[in-house]
Formats: sequence, structure tokens, C-alpha cells
Amino acid sequence: MVLPKNFNSVFPSLSSITLKKVHLKVIPFEIANIHHLEHLDLSDNEITFIPPRLCRFRNLKSLNLSKNKLHTIPLGFMQLRSLEELNLSHNSLHTLPRNFGEFGLLEFLDLSHNSLQSMPYLEGLHSLEDLNLKKNILKEINFGFQYLLKLEILDLSFNDIRVIPEDIKFSVSLTEIDISQNKIEQIPKDVCDLLLLKSLNVHENPMVDPPPSISNKGINAIREYY
Repeated sequence: MVLPKNFNSVFPSLSSITLKKVHLKVIPFEIANIHHLEHLDLSDNEITFIPPRLCRFRNLKSLNLSKNKLHTIPLGFMQLRSLEELNLSHNSLHTLPRNFGEFGLLEFLDLSHNSLQSMPYLEGLHSLEDLNLKKNILKEINFGFQYLLKLEILDLSFNDIRVIPEDIKFSVSLTEIDISQNKIEQIPKDVCDLLLLKSLNVHENPMVDPPPSISNKGINAIREYY
């Protein structure tokens, strides 16, 4: 797809662009100088890399790059400090930059349906409310729950996680946790200290403590067990 050469001059104050399902293989150069851009949807294309020019969107609040062919995220990506919503789901990401946790305004992060084996420390995501890591190949989730004080929804289903870390108790705003389809044998008692937690899905795990007859009934049954 080729945008008109005068695209920038015709739409100098454009704040939202959607180029979804248009067979893009690269991010169009023509949108790089739209400095007021706040919302960009490039989902369901064939984009394989993120060029440096994308990192110039200092006012960008929402970015959707889901359903592309991304393998890596550049270090400069963290220059998008205004991001509030980021969707990188359904790509081929194996790792994330070590400074990925610097999005201080980010509220929604979807990294589901990738090939992530580990997560960097997320100490800067103080505003994060919704984190989706479904269908990766994570074995550990030690990414700093003590910093995710506003986190409400956490989806870790369909991974290879064996242990729920004790510091999850510090994410005191959690209301929903889905950790089904993993390799967890024990739910730590600390989970019961999450007073706002209303939904805990641990189905399809080799549960020992509490036993499946208890754990599969949800958080209230688990609280009674402990």
C-alpha cells in the first residue's frame, strides 16, 4: 500500500490512523511526520520490524501492532512515553528489551499469542491495569509484582509456569487472575491476601495444594481452605 505523497500536508493535524488488514509489509514513511498522532492501528498486516521513525510519535497514546510478523522490539521503542494502550499480540516475539518496563503511563498491555520465554522487570509500569500474557512459553513470572500496584486483570493462561511468586500479594488491586493451563501444583496462601480478587482460574493445572476439588471452585473456596 502506498499513501499519497502529500499525505502529511493534507492531514497535518491528524490524530488517529487505522491501516488494518491492508497487507502492509513496512510501516509507511508518510505517517512519520504526523506529530499530533495519538492513535495508530496497524493490526492484521505483514509487518516484520519496527523502524526508528515510529519512535518519533511522542504524543502517541494507543498503538496496535497485533497480528503481524514481528520478531523483535527495538530499544528505541521506549521513547513512546505517552503510550496508554499497547497491543503486540499474535506476533512472533521471543524476548523484550530490558528497558521495556519504562512505560510509566501504560494502562493496557497485550502480549498474548507470542513466544516469550521470559519477561523483563516491569518496575516502571506504575499505571498498568490490564496485562495479558496468554499463550506464550513463560516458565517464571518474576517481573516485579510489587511495582504493579494498579494491576486489576492478569491473564497468564496457556504457559509453562510452575510457581506463583509470593510477591503477587503486593499487586493489591487485582480483581481477576487467569493462570489456567500451566504446570502449577500449589497456590500460595498469599493470594488470599488479595482482598479485591473476585476471580481466580487455575483449571488444568496439576494442583496438589489445594487439591483440584477445592482450587477449581475459585478464590472463595481457596480462602476457606486456608
